[in-house]
Amino acid sequence: MLDRIRTVLDRLSGAYFQTDDHGRVVYYPWGMFGGGLVVPTRADRNCLGLIHTVYLFGAVAIGVLSTRLAPTTTVAAALVHIVSFVLIIITFSARLPKATAPFDHHAGEKAMAAALGKPFLAIYLTLSIGLTVLGLVILAHGELWIGGQCVVVFAICTAMAVRLLRA
Repeated sequence: MLDRIRTVLDRLSGAYFQTDDHGRVVYYPWGMFGGGLVVPTRADRNCLGLIHTVYLFGAVAIGVLSTRLAPTTTVAAALVHIVSFVLIIITFSARLPKATAPFDHHAGEKAMAAALGKPFLAIYLTLSIGLTVLGLVILAHGELWIGGQCVVVFAICTAMAVRLLRA
């Protein structure tokens, strides 16, 4: 099961790597919100991919654990996770040359959609819609923290699934 999760997360992190006009691999750690970094070696690409995969895995773990943790603990864990990722990327990427090509958002979405496949995305969309509805039910029963989290997170997942299916 963990191997399957890691495979999916590896595929998702792969969408942050693109090839520029010169055939070089460019990593966009901030996606469309920042510039890219030329990745000179396969070892650097593997290391960045692993960092990104660990970050995504940690984000999923925090999301799952948030159902068991107090809200302040969840927020603190999320902040530590995000800050540590940013610091690691800044430190690692300081030695990488900057790329001039901007992030091609459409190509990133196409790469992610192709890596995951239509059947996975259809299941992802169905589950996201179902869990958004479940969040609304939980909200209706007065559980604002958990219900609100479910609605926000899975509504975003639903929108993302729709975008990827259309890519």
